[in-house]
Amino acid sequence: EATTVSEAANGWPGSAGLYKQEHVEGWKRVNEAVHAKGCPIIYQMWHMGRAAHSSFLNGEQIVAPSAIKIDGAKFGSADGMYAADGTKQPYEMPRALETSEIPALVESYRASAELAKEAGFDGVEIHSANGYLLDEFLQTSTNKRTDQYGGSLENRFRLLSEILEAVATVWPYDRIGIRFSPNGVYNDMGSEDNIETFTYALQQLSGKNLAYVHVMDGLGFGYHEKCEVFTLEMMHKVYDGNLIGNVGYDRESGEAAVAAGNAAAIAYGRPFIGNPDLPLRYALDLPLAESDAKTWFSHEDEGYNTYPFYFKNTLPTEKAPHLLSPVRLGQIVLRNRVVMAPLTRGRSGESRIPNDINLKYYSDRATYAGMVIVEATTVSEAANGWTGSAGLYKPEHVEGWKRVNEAVHA
Repeated sequence: EATTVSEAANGWPGSAGLYKQEHVEGWKRVNEAVHAKGCPIIYQMWHMGRAAHSSFLNGEQIVAPSAIKIDGAKFGSADGMYAADGTKQPYEMPRALETSEIPALVESYRASAELAKEAGFDGVEIHSANGYLLDEFLQTSTNKRTDQYGGSLENRFRLLSEILEAVATVWPYDRIGIRFSPNGVYNDMGSEDNIETFTYALQQLSGKNLAYVHVMDGLGFGYHEKCEVFTLEMMHKVYDGNLIGNVGYDRESGEAAVAAGNAAAIAYGRPFIGNPDLPLRYALDLPLAESDAKTWFSHEDEGYNTYPFYFKNTLPTEKAPHLLSPVRLGQIVLRNRVVMAPLTRGRSGESRIPNDINLKYYSDRATYAGMVIVEATTVSEAANGWTGSAGLYKPEHVEGWKRVNEAVHA
């Protein structure tokens, strides 16, 4: 979930943070549990900007690129925003960040990125969407600055660029993602020149070798109607890296976006709330459970950890009956229970060193297998007795198997 990078970034009741050592220790436990299931986990870096309330900031005025207040009536939130005590309060007028304050803001992202690495995350996603601070700097409807952070496309992109470069001193580019929402109206967003703005942003990010750009391209979260819809297909034409599509996708539309080559992956939000085993349900064409909207933003375990797995009488990570569920075997975690059995094929030649055709054979079958057990491999010269079988008792064998294993792990 969106996780704040500093005390000053807060603004949502009960949201997580990552700017203190205690936060690191809490996230370590979460990350260890996720990694035990064989899954990577990414930290989304968040600053709420003008979408916050001063009660989260000890009464200090909220900040934005410019002094423009959110109009909740434009996106179905006329009753205001949540304050720190859980009550609804009117949206507040932000103050414009001083140019002199921006270096400290950038440093807060870099410092939080350091803590993310210590906490065991696999990468970070810079949240520049949904009307929060970095999105506010990008869009002309919320950025009326006259300094080097406002006006031109280059200037409005500058803050995100500086934060990206700061985070990249901690994480390599290929472990960093960025999130955009060019079509969204949430938090009173949307600008007439959004296609131009986000085309420029994507072009600037091309060639950076980012892990991905995560785009809220769907309209189910509200469409601002101020310009043409910026589709995933249009984004793919101007961005040379991996795109993750989001908002309103089901299995079929997600498969279509991936098959068309417009997305490397699809992100699912609400379906995952009520279906902790969502990929399994998609794979087996099982019915999806509906989540209770009344508990989406509550603060208790009810509506959070109370949705069952489809195979509700078993623990899918330990003894679920279906072949496609994950399982732990000692310290080895399998993504599914389909294991490739050892089969002697005799393709390693007289040297018994695994070669290119062994590498392709095993790496191809590792694409979807839960685990691969290699063919019977002799432990010594004296153990041999099958023509062309592999061995593992010389340094040359080690090097051959290294190449195979790297290909399988890839």
